[in-house]
Amino acid sequence: MPTTPVSFDPAQGAMGKHIGMYEVHRAANVEFVMAAFIAITKAAREREIITTDDVMERMPDGLSTPNLKVLGPIMRAASKDGVIVKAEKQPWVMCARASRHRAPMQPWRSLIYRRG
Repeated sequence: MPTTPVSFDPAQGAMGKHIGMYEVHRAANVEFVMAAFIAITKAAREREIITTDDVMERMPDGLSTPNLKVLGPIMRAASKDGVIVKAEKQPWVMCARASRHRAPMQPWRSLIYRRG
């Protein structure tokens, strides 16, 4: 069986990341993407720091998409829209969803959080 050589080229890795994000976003269920953005906005109004777990808790039951990795590009879109920003000084949070096996998640700081 042929093997693919391992590449340690950061530019190639960055390009692969962007291609992957584009592909999962392109294949995503449009209703899921719209609902996820609404869920991000709800979570960001309710909490100062949010993760994709907070988003998934606010998603309508029964709505799915081929690849949940689309949440990354959706979170980035919400960041570009001024709803959230990466919480750079916040430690990464372990995912509570069993399907993610406690994988670390990027925390996001809300720009629209309403105290009280």
